[in-house]
Amino acid sequence: MGATLPGGGFFEPIVAPNVVRAIYLNGITCNPAAYSVDPDTGLVTFNTAPGSGLIITADFTYYFRCRFIDDKYDFENFMYRLWQLKKLTFISVRQ
Repeated sequence: MGATLPGGGFFEPIVAPNVVRAIYLNGITCNPAAYSVDPDTGLVTFNTAPGSGLIITADFTYYFRCRFIDDKYDFENFMYRLWQLKKLTFISVRQ
């Protein structure tokens, strides 16, 4: 999914933020009026640039964009109004 980080996990850009609850500068909550978040790119823009060397963190949720691999899937009707699909495959979509 991306480059492995030194502390573990993966690096992956967030391009579809859902809700940005808070942004912190050195652990202190930043006023929401002091920044904006582009809903299409996830880019955070500050009205005034934060000071040099500050650690910027955020609490947020995001959509993980993906698409189905196949255009058609065959569902099995195993009982009245009940259907099943044994395998559904999809991949992540990068912009």
